Amino acid sequence: MFLSRDSLAYVRILRMDFQHDINDIMIRTISPSLERAVSRMTGVQHFLCPIKRLFLPSVCRCLFLTAAATLQSVNISPYGDDRPTRKRSADAWAEDTFVEYSPTCPQLTQLTLNLDCLCSTSTFFSYIRSLVSSHAAQLRSLSVGPGYADFTYKVLHPDDPRVWPRLERLEVDASALSWAWWSNAPAVTSLTLSGSLSLDDSGRDDNHHREEHDISSPNARRAARIKALSVYFLNLQELSCEASVLPFMLPAKAPTPRPIRKLELNWANSIHQGLDEFATHAPRWPIVLRALSFIPHFGAPVRELSFPVRELDLALLASAAPYLKTVESLLLVPVPWRSPLREDSALTQLGEGLFAHMPRLHTFVLSDGYLSRNMYACFRIHDWDMELSWLETWQVHAPVLHTVAFTHKYKWMKTERGWGSDDEKISEWLDSGGREEEEQD
Repeated sequence: MFLSRDSLAYVRILRMDFQHDINDIMIRTISPSLERAVSRMTGVQHFLCPIKRLFLPSVCRCLFLTAAATLQSVNISPYGDDRPTRKRSADAWAEDTFVEYSPTCPQLTQLTLNLDCLCSTSTFFSYIRSLVSSHAAQLRSLSVGPGYADFTYKVLHPDDPRVWPRLERLEVDASALSWAWWSNAPAVTSLTLSGSLSLDDSGRDDNHHREEHDISSPNARRAARIKALSVYFLNLQELSCEASVLPFMLPAKAPTPRPIRKLELNWANSIHQGLDEFATHAPRWPIVLRALSFIPHFGAPVRELSFPVRELDLALLASAAPYLKTVESLLLVPVPWRSPLREDSALTQLGEGLFAHMPRLHTFVLSDGYLSRNMYACFRIHDWDMELSWLETWQVHAPVLHTVAFTHKYKWMKTERGWGSDDEKISEWLDSGGREEEEQD
C-alpha cells in the first residue's frame, strides 16, 4: 500500500485526501497503515489535509514528531460535505495524545486551520495554541477558519506580549481580533476578516481589553476602537472584509492611508467559485456603494476589486464610477444570478456609464458562480452573438479591455484579429463567420 521505507523519507508534499465518501469504518481500517507511513516521512515540508476526518490524533502526533525539523506549511482546510459534528471531533481529540509534547518546527511559516476540535477542551486545543504562539516570531501566514473565535482570541490575546514581526497574511474571525493586539503585527500586508466588527459596548472587547477599562464613556470606548482601526495594519495591500467594515478600515481622516491595491468585499471570490454558503452575506447595492465611496481614501491605487450584490440593478453601477478610476480588474457577483440575456439594455449601457470612467480596466467578470453547483446551470443558454455585441460596444469606451467572462465556463479575449475565446466551440463559430444564429451551450 505504501512505498518502501527509504522512499517515504523523500516525501516532501503530503496531501491526505480521498476520492470517495469516507466513514468511520474506513477511517479505523486505514488509520494504522496511515500512521505507520507518516511516521517514516522524515522530510515532509508541506502538509495538506482537505478532509478533516483523516486528520487523526495519532497521525497528527506522528507528523509533528517525525517531520518537525522540515515542516514549512500545514493546511487543514476541508471542502465539500466533510463536516463531522463538533461532539464527535471533541471526543476523538479528548485523549492525552499531546500532554507532554511541546511543538518545535524551526522552518514552519504557514498555518491554515479549520478544525472542529478547536472548539473543544481537548489537549489538541492546547497543543495547537502552543504551536501557533511559540512560532509567532517566524510565522508569515496564519489562517483560522470562521467560527473559531474563542481559539483565535486565546492565540492572539491582547495581554500576550509576543510580537509577530514576520506575519504578512492573516485570516481570522473579525470578532476575535482584539484591538489591543493589532500593534503586535506591523508587517501584515494581506488581511481577511470574516464576520463583522462590533463597535458597541457588547461582546468580547469590553470584558477583556485592559486599556479600554480605563475609558468610562461608551462614546469614548467606541472612538478608541475606531482609532485603532485607522492606525494599525498600515502596510495593508490586500483586504477582504464585509462591505460594512470597510468605512471603519479607511476613515477619511486616517493619519496614514493604507496602500491597498486588492479589495474583496463579502467573500466575492468564494461565491464566484461556487461556495453558495457565502452568498447569504451578499449586501444590497446601497451598502456596497457606500463602501466603494471610501476607495479614494486608500494610500495607493486599487487595482483589483471584487464584490457581490444582492438583487442588483446593473443600471445602478454607473453611480460607482467616480470611485473606480484606478481599477484594472473587476469581478462582479450578482446574487441571485440573473441571465445577461435579461439585462441587454443595462449591459449595453455599461460601457458608456461605467467603463468609460475606468481607463485602466482590462478584465471584467460578471460571475455566475452562484449557480455553478446548480444542476440546472448546465442547461443555460449563452447568446454568443449578443455577448460579442456587448464586447464591441464596450471596447469603444474601454480601449484596454482584453478579458471578459459572463460565465465560469469560458472567457472572451481580445486579440489582434478581434475578440476570441478559450472555448473550442466559440472559436469554431467565430472561424465559420458566426454572428448569424443563437447558439445553445
